[in-house]
Amino acid sequence: MRTRSRYIPKNALPIAEPNLGVVYVYPYQTPLRGLQYGVIAFREKAIHSDFHFVYRTEAEVDRKIEAFFDGIRQHKKLVQDRREKDYAGHNFHVGDIVTNSWGYDQTNVEFFQIIEVKRRWLTLREVAQERDRAQPLCLRGPPAWSGGQTRQASLPRWCWRCRRRPSE
Repeated sequence: MRTRSRYIPKNALPIAEPNLGVVYVYPYQTPLRGLQYGVIAFREKAIHSDFHFVYRTEAEVDRKIEAFFDGIRQHKKLVQDRREKDYAGHNFHVGDIVTNSWGYDQTNVEFFQIIEVKRRWLTLREVAQERDRAQPLCLRGPPAWSGGQTRQASLPRWCWRCRRRPSE
């Protein structure tokens, strides 16, 4: 397997943040523009740089470095929040009505009532429905049962939509 190493200029000063990445700043002189600062940024384990820019002042360099690390912090927080939300479980209760819509040339809508709730599993019972072309996602009257029970995993990002029945 072929490996690559990061390009880092010899006179570069590393500015590292633990578990975020490292930014290398190197000054160089040009005849027309004078002193400039090159900035190369790498995320935590990346071989390719996120950016390699040139700035004229140290203030611009400081703003870019701070924005780079803040962006990584925000992304890590977003990922952590999403994982916590995904693994927190579901919010289904016994008696809730859930729908499933499927089909290629036609849209089929099925309604199920939750009859048992466990941490990772729901036991569902199909609800008989009266078809109405004007309102395909509408249940009319009290629920009648048309099928047997099914067991469904309630995984994160579950595709079923919860429709709570109004109190009678």
